[in-house]
Amino acid sequence: MSYQEFALAIDRFIDEDVPESIGQFARLVAIAGLQKVILKSPVDTGRFRGAWLVTIGSRTDAAPAAIEGVKKGSRGKGKRGAAAGSDAINAGLGVIAGAKPFEAIVIQNNVEYAEALEDGHSTQAPRGMLSITLAELEQVFK
Repeated sequence: MSYQEFALAIDRFIDEDVPESIGQFARLVAIAGLQKVILKSPVDTGRFRGAWLVTIGSRTDAAPAAIEGVKKGSRGKGKRGAAAGSDAINAGLGVIAGAKPFEAIVIQNNVEYAEALEDGHSTQAPRGMLSITLAELEQVFK
């Protein structure tokens, strides 16, 4: 291999392989985070668990379609238990798959009581969901 061929191979590695590897790693962390935070989410009506959103690049103020018909305190409407988050996981996986290297992958929940739940106002998740998930991801991907 000549010096020029070697230099071209290094350039290709830097321009293509490194960003793609970083993108794959970011998508893997986002998938793990999404699944963990949803499965840690408390369930009453299923509204909160089904309301997790994934966006690329920035936050959104949108409410996911899955929660529009399920109002706070409405029992028996919407999916319950593990099924409450399955649509949110599937939708999030689709968004994560489209993320390009170095793009921020944002996981959020816009239900009006999300912050209270994260602060421990649920016996099902007394320590929240996000902070625990972040700590777990730091340990796994150290």
